Amino acid sequence: LITRGMNGLCFDLVYEMHEDYDSPGFYLYEFGDDPVAYLGESIIHEVSTFGYPINRSPIIERRRARGGIIRLNLHTYRKTRLPKSFYAYRECGGQVLTLETPSTFLSLHDRVRIHLMGLSVSLNRAWLHKDAMSGI
Repeated sequence: LITRGMNGLCFDLVYEMHEDYDSPGFYLYEFGDDPVAYLGESIIHEVSTFGYPINRSPIIERRRARGGIIRLNLHTYRKTRLPKSFYAYRECGGQVLTLETPSTFLSLHDRVRIHLMGLSVSLNRAWLHKDAMSGI
């Protein structure tokens, strides 16, 4: 279904909004071609500036994390039955973000606000990075 849905399309930024019912705070997954263009730290900073809790556990979802960010080595995963974010990155590269808001103690309004903060940071930073790379 994912391959048909993407239909050969590639994107500079893939942004997914998820919720985690048992996390004590916000966290995200990120992978990308260029570590200079990583957005995770900026998103975490923005979310924490507004007083929302960040999941700073060194292990989140059985994966190593740092400061609320999980960056996986995608080369260790099978090529079949990949989540959409993994598939998008494998096929196209670019920046891939999956944001996870805690759903058990934050209101829907707050969860949506966090996702929109992350999207705003992502679009602004991706736009600035693209301009810098093109010499604008």
